[in-house]
Amino acid sequence: WQDEGVPVYAHRLLARLPEVLQRRLLDASMRLGLAGQFSLFRMMKSTLLEIGADRQELTCAFESCRDLGPHFVATFRQLSIQVARQAKREDDHFRAAIYALIADAASNDPAEKWKNYQLAIPQCEAFFSTRLPRIERVRLPYREAGLRALFAAPPAADAAIIFVPGNDEPKEWMIPMIDVACAHGLAALAIDLPGYGESFLLGTRLDGTGALVDCAGAAMSYLKARKITKAAAFGVSLGGLLCHLLASLEPAIAASAGLGGPFDLNWLFAHVPCFQRDHFVLAAGGQAAAKKIIDELAVEKILGDVRRPALVMHGSRDEVVPVRDAHQLQRAIGAHAELRLIDGGDHMANPHLHTQTEFAIGWLKTRIGE
Repeated sequence: WQDEGVPVYAHRLLARLPEVLQRRLLDASMRLGLAGQFSLFRMMKSTLLEIGADRQELTCAFESCRDLGPHFVATFRQLSIQVARQAKREDDHFRAAIYALIADAASNDPAEKWKNYQLAIPQCEAFFSTRLPRIERVRLPYREAGLRALFAAPPAADAAIIFVPGNDEPKEWMIPMIDVACAHGLAALAIDLPGYGESFLLGTRLDGTGALVDCAGAAMSYLKARKITKAAAFGVSLGGLLCHLLASLEPAIAASAGLGGPFDLNWLFAHVPCFQRDHFVLAAGGQAAAKKIIDELAVEKILGDVRRPALVMHGSRDEVVPVRDAHQLQRAIGAHAELRLIDGGDHMANPHLHTQTEFAIGWLKTRIGE
């Protein structure tokens, strides 16, 4: 079945229902073990496994969840605590952090979100302490509040990749991508955008184009203070669009690569379930603010100002953002854009996320000096 030329999946049918009914059905699907029927959950689990979650732990946790709210949060918090207590290797600490941040995906209350980070941060620090180059938790000079980010740099690195997470991903989910950048001799800066992750807890909100301008400026200011003068941007999901917007708004960003980026935000947010829209609404500061931001971003106009190389990457089996959006992004950017369709890849290019990350970082590295 096609609607507006786009396949209709279960989550898109769900998105058409009143929000109260959506939440009841989502809770019931978790309780009955049917959540896997939604491509969104399949994609999330595939991505979590790709970045370091344990298949058995993840499967058992999902199967024991009775809702997509308090019980989901409690289940993954408890899993985080259990893995942390039994940790013997550095990767165990990272897994514990991942599980605490999965809990954060179902938390909208700032106090509850802070509890998740209180579990995740010490585990991240334990993980970082054993690595070279060491990953640092840093604060970028953004307005009065600042932005939270992760930074790592091999010796003598003079160029960096700025990593831009999506609507559902905290910066910590991009740690495997940081590793790829460092292996290429590049520094890496993964940012919680205004309104997301720890940056949300600092009081920031994604309040329009100005927030993106200030965010890009904050990233470049931080990198220059670390004696890094050249940078490119790589984003996934919503970040797969925002990385190109940042490159248009900040001249110091020499190139951009986006995976699974949307083009038509109005269409997208009308076709994803309420729990995904909640993240964006929370980041914006409310329903009215979210609608205002989508209207203000003027995606096509801003993309038309991109004057640097841009790589548009999209899975051929993306069930979240239609493949047509990749073609629209390429057309909007124009001659500077290169399109790469990933055969069989989902929204996060699974099962090819690692190889596609390698390709993107290599592609960006060759263009940073242009």
